[in-house]
Amino acid sequence: MSKTTTQTKTRIEVDVALRQANLTSEEEKVLRMHYGIGMAAQGEIEAHAAVNADVQAQIAAIEQRAIGHVRRQQAVIDRLRHIDG
Repeated sequence: MSKTTTQTKTRIEVDVALRQANLTSEEEKVLRMHYGIGMAAQGEIEAHAAVNADVQAQIAAIEQRAIGHVRRQQAVIDRLRHIDG
């Protein structure tokens, strides 16, 4: 399998896993920004959080909610482990 095919397959699997987690669009965006999933560059979230403490706190709260959603979805976690391994 070519590198491009593998990357496309992985991107599709991650998209499916995130949709199955039933995240809000805001939660999904924060996770994608934090981990660099389908975004221009990893670390964008740190740049946004550096604006001020209120924004940083809001982003942290959204990320914690999103991670909580993902943790409650064992199928999502299993799928992501499969992709990583």
